[in-house]
Amino acid sequence: MTPPEDPRRLICRCIGVSSTRILKCVNEKGLTTVKEVGEAILAGTGCTTCQPEIEELLADQAGTPVDAMERLENRLICKTETLCRIEGSLESVVAPKLEALGITIEQVEANGLDVTIGLSGPVDEESAEMIQHKLHKLVCADLSIKILP
Repeated sequence: MTPPEDPRRLICRCIGVSSTRILKCVNEKGLTTVKEVGEAILAGTGCTTCQPEIEELLADQAGTPVDAMERLENRLICKTETLCRIEGSLESVVAPKLEALGITIEQVEANGLDVTIGLSGPVDEESAEMIQHKLHKLVCADLSIKILP
């Protein structure tokens, strides 16, 4: 069963596992519990904050109803923590390298796995590729990153 909205989001922020990867694994291996998901791809085994979101994905796949308030709470937590993870990675690793090149991060937006980063300064293709590479490595390989000069 298809969830009521686009499930593409960063579920496990500690390990960097997206809903896309979790659903693929669930469908390929027939997983039905958070524990099985954790054993298969480590999602939910870090701080465990994402376990309710994994339960929601599993319920959606099984066609089991999910309480609307629980779904909303999961989205709010996910959105906030995803943005914190992205901004933290940018500030600690990427920004110092960009500053040495005269580039400043002006804006960061995240909507599910879609990330938009606004920069000022002499942005070139190499700088944009470095940002993408670092965020894919530090946050999640499934991010779709758009760099705006």
